[in-house]
Amino acid sequence: MRLRYLNAAHERLVRAWWNQLQPEDGAHEPGPRARAGLGRADRARLRRAASIEELETEQAAQLLTAELLGEPWRSPAARRFFESDPGPVLAIAGVLAAVKQDAQDDRSLAWRLGHAAVSGETPPMSELRFKRLLKARSLDEFFTAARRAVALAKGTADVAVLADDILAWAYEHRMQGEQRPSQSLCFRWAQDYYQPQKGKSADLAADEKTDEETEEGEKA
Repeated sequence: MRLRYLNAAHERLVRAWWNQLQPEDGAHEPGPRARAGLGRADRARLRRAASIEELETEQAAQLLTAELLGEPWRSPAARRFFESDPGPVLAIAGVLAAVKQDAQDDRSLAWRLGHAAVSGETPPMSELRFKRLLKARSLDEFFTAARRAVALAKGTADVAVLADDILAWAYEHRMQGEQRPSQSLCFRWAQDYYQPQKGKSADLAADEKTDEETEEGEKA
């Protein structure tokens, strides 16, 4: 999945920042010297933050914001927007603090919320709750819903993709009407959420076709 707002340098920054918050068990890469003071205590405080306003006073959130805004962006217009309103970038810190495992597989959070449908099981997030997530009316509402979604995904997400998608929601929410529907986050997330079901239907159709061909072969 191609990042739409962040670039490769941002991706490295996000992953390094997230790693710095993890337990020192040798399973995660150490962060840059500038982040030497960050750790599990910062992660705990970020997880307790109940709003964007509470994230504003967290060192770890401010550090991530400064580093991301300090790099060139794919879209200069988006960078200017987030410089004037860094709330969405702070939200990244609050949501990523809830991630327990960085999947690094270029998959969206929405894909994980519907992926269980492949095996016929109930998706981690119900269709009704998923639609509510997409229809969030404010950044705080989306922030809270996204963090709950991470929990439903058992704490697994691609942190770089999730960070980019949080920015996409905020930017598109502000610039309503200026984004082509097929390029919007809501459309892409809905596609990812329902894609496993489409894939399952395709597999069933392929199995039925194979069975028909087998029957015809047996008759011949």
